[in-house]
Amino acid sequence: MSIANSNLQKPLSDQLDLELGGFRVRLQSPDPNMTFTHQPQDVCYLPFIDMVYADSPPPDLHISLQAATSKADWQKALPAAHTLKTDAYYRVPDAPWYYQQTTQGQDIFVVPSLEPGIYHQILILEPDYRHGTLIYNGATQSLPLDSSSLFGYPLDRLMIANRLMRDEGFLLHASGIGTPNGVILFTGPSGAGKTTLCQLSQQVADCTQLCDERIAVRRDPTSPTGYRAYGTPWPGEGNIYNRINGPLAAIFLISHAEANWLQPAHDSHALTWLMREIFPTVWNKDGLTLTLDFIAGLLEELPCYEYGFVPTVEAISYARHAVGL
Repeated sequence: MSIANSNLQKPLSDQLDLELGGFRVRLQSPDPNMTFTHQPQDVCYLPFIDMVYADSPPPDLHISLQAATSKADWQKALPAAHTLKTDAYYRVPDAPWYYQQTTQGQDIFVVPSLEPGIYHQILILEPDYRHGTLIYNGATQSLPLDSSSLFGYPLDRLMIANRLMRDEGFLLHASGIGTPNGVILFTGPSGAGKTTLCQLSQQVADCTQLCDERIAVRRDPTSPTGYRAYGTPWPGEGNIYNRINGPLAAIFLISHAEANWLQPAHDSHALTWLMREIFPTVWNKDGLTLTLDFIAGLLEELPCYEYGFVPTVEAISYARHAVGL
């Protein structure tokens, strides 16, 4: 047992780790005296927080925090116009963020505010995707620092989606249910029954629930299936979220029906369905191609079914039986 795990060593209060999609993201405050709270405003973050000790595992991504308190601070934080790639800019009308890329390969996600020249956050990620800087609004962030407001929507999903794309994975609009022999995912548009099936699985003794709305999927050579699914802190109407992961066993494309039925999904249909339900890296054309290829490969290796179900607990056993779980 390590010193850190035995609680004989004090945590580093100016650092905090978040485990998101199997990645360890470390936030480090700009001042050793500026500590983090371990009770975030968004309680969904709580299971995904780790205290940092001197001998904690190194993070996959280290993000240094920097406070901006004036328009001059924000102006310094933004990259100069001549350093930006003119063909690497993405903005959607009414979206709460936009994306830029520098000629040096830095990815920049900007969350503006209603006041001109003032921003909520600017996240700058280095090309190696192991280091970054998060500039936050020092006028609105109180002490102790709160990871869920510093790094919450939309930055958390944008960063994880971008990282998953680079490391062969994606963020899927799905609920995930763990069994002793693997995880099954139920995916579909809003109203298809993702939360319903996740809630029904709570009545089954050997099932665990990853999340009822967003699941991270990654290639994993250590998994017996070659893929792994992760719960996230981004639940749906059921408010179900857990820091659980497991080997991905099967994917079900769901809809409500008058009787339980399923059939193998044709690859082309499944590919179209999954591309519609992922959190896409629309700001990165090459990344979208990588994701398309990744999903196509996944569908060649894992079973995928169209599944019409009746919302009773038997719907869980019916799906499990189909894949031998």
